Amino acid sequence: MHATTPLCLLLLWLSPQSAASEYTEWCRAAPEHGKAEFAICARRGAGTASYTLEIVPAYGPGVDLAITVESVDVGDPEEVQAVLAGSQPWRCQRLVVWKDFRYWLFDCVQTLTSKRREATFTMSGNKMYEATVQTGNDEHAGTVGPIELTMSGSYRQASPKLLLLGVKPGAEERVAFRAADVGELESVLLHNGAEEDPWFCESLRIATEGGSVAAFAVKRWIGSPFADSVKVSLRPSEDSDSAPQDVECHTRGSDLVSLYAQQQQQQQQQQQQQQQQQLQQQQRSSSSCSSSSSRYSAFSRLLILLSRGGAGGVSGRAAA
Repeated sequence: MHATTPLCLLLLWLSPQSAASEYTEWCRAAPEHGKAEFAICARRGAGTASYTLEIVPAYGPGVDLAITVESVDVGDPEEVQAVLAGSQPWRCQRLVVWKDFRYWLFDCVQTLTSKRREATFTMSGNKMYEATVQTGNDEHAGTVGPIELTMSGSYRQASPKLLLLGVKPGAEERVAFRAADVGELESVLLHNGAEEDPWFCESLRIATEGGSVAAFAVKRWIGSPFADSVKVSLRPSEDSDSAPQDVECHTRGSDLVSLYAQQQQQQQQQQQQQQQQQLQQQQRSSSSCSSSSSRYSAFSRLLILLSRGGAGGVSGRAAA
């Protein structure tokens, strides 16, 4: 049985803090620009509503998938605040808030940890998109990290979307999701949340429900020790980060140590080979000199013996 991770999910303006006075009860009001921070509390039992929160978790043990709460009626919720009460990391993919027969979708864009226990989730849009993600073919091009996408267009910038939880080298992934209507898509921001496990994205293609398609030639390493976020626009001259890279011509940061060791070993081997070659050349030069000297001596004797053989009848082959 898995341990349960305590998690508090609060609709914005659902947790009034009361401060009693002699005649009137005052509560902390919903934060709204230009209006008072405190207001007279609503009567007990008046203006309440029942909300159901459906959670689609990305990871985290013991997560309740449906929670029903009775609280002050906030109308149409715009934000949800999540607070982690346990010690283990927690993250959701999507959060749905139901009130009667209406519902609102919220984007989960942060991981709650012991170091960052609170997060605010904003409302998601309702336009349908489909993203096709192509990962490079290099054996190290994949990652185990979460991949987030932020779209920017002629209307606005959408909130980040969790596309994938880990990708494999050479894989082509298709993900359908809903987001705010950004108008004509102009650029995307890709983020890899893994530590020391970069991802090489070859390309990204985004299609809308209206039939338009935007293709981005990413061709970059994303994630530590490289930049953990990369912005790619339809106009490459507007990109603020590095130029496109070739996956086969770049080494991942986690492999730099082993690469340095290999280079050092290769240099030592080359030095040893050079020393051996020099020694062999010296030996060949010495043996060549002695061999030439002995050949010259034998040739001289042969000539002498042959000349003598002409006079004294000595066989040249026997003398040699």
